[in-house]
Amino acid sequence: MKNIIGRVLFKKIFIWYLAIAILLSIVQIVIEYNNQKNILDNSLDSISKTFYKPLLNGVWNLDEHQIMDNSHSIVSMNNIVGISIIDPGYSVMSQSGIIDNFERNYVKYLYKKEAVVYQSNLIKKTFPLINNDTDSDSEMLATVTIYSSNNIIFANMKDQVYNIVVNVMIQSLVLLILFLFFTNKLITIPLRKLINAIDKTNQEHYEHVSLDVLSGGPDTELPLLFQSYNKMQERIETEVEKNRAFERLFEESTDALAVVQDGIIVECNKAALHMMRVRDKNKIIGFRPEQLSPGYQPDGEKSEIKAQKLIDLALAEGTQKFEWVHNGIDRRKTWLEITLTPVSLDNHD
Repeated sequence: MKNIIGRVLFKKIFIWYLAIAILLSIVQIVIEYNNQKNILDNSLDSISKTFYKPLLNGVWNLDEHQIMDNSHSIVSMNNIVGISIIDPGYSVMSQSGIIDNFERNYVKYLYKKEAVVYQSNLIKKTFPLINNDTDSDSEMLATVTIYSSNNIIFANMKDQVYNIVVNVMIQSLVLLILFLFFTNKLITIPLRKLINAIDKTNQEHYEHVSLDVLSGGPDTELPLLFQSYNKMQERIETEVEKNRAFERLFEESTDALAVVQDGIIVECNKAALHMMRVRDKNKIIGFRPEQLSPGYQPDGEKSEIKAQKLIDLALAEGTQKFEWVHNGIDRRKTWLEITLTPVSLDNHD
């Protein structure tokens, strides 16, 4: 069995399971990414609230040292990669760490420019610094942008992703082993037994094979199949015994018996061989009755024509009894009393 059923089921079912498992794992990873993104957003909100007043004081007092210290403190925190502080006139008060490519548009600097790295697709939190302590209306002093990166999210979710992948691999491996074990035990091996039993049934020499009914309940498919096979074996064995009895009766009969099919002798018994004075059936089988007869019968009719008439008459009206002259192998004529009976075998008369 080159393509055993276990492999077919593996291809049809297990690969689908694996595809679904991978799809679900991707969904889990996406969900975990969104969770980490929400955590990061909350962290940015928290940092912006924590440093709001220190940043406001530094910008209000135009204290370069305080502005730089606060900027560096923020960048040094976990989950933060850069910061930008821009005044209402679009002048840079502070830029530090990794910032968005858009920040290249700011070319005016109030203080010393620091070395920064420009990147795209950064995660950011932007908020204004507003002074509400003045007697007049509120005054916006600057816009602060705190930057983070997807790399931080990926780093934070690395362990979770690893666990998801490992769990999928372990579950798939365990399922594969169990799948192959049980399909082999419950399907492949029983079907091999059934196929071997059927092969023996098809052999020329019949051999009785009885299969033990599988466990799993009488109404499941394979036990029912085994029961049906055993019943079929019983019927076949009965027919085989009948055929063997008929063959013994045919072979051992003291009457000369021959089977003629389509006008040709296809079988004969020992008594027929003795009557024709031969020992080998091949001396008779394959010949037409008229070939073992003289050219004409005693009534003057040709043996070939008369033989066909009698065969047609037996097929039309039933058993015919008549006298016939045969030639033995030694060409000696022998008078015989023939009983010609039509019998249907394998849809042949």
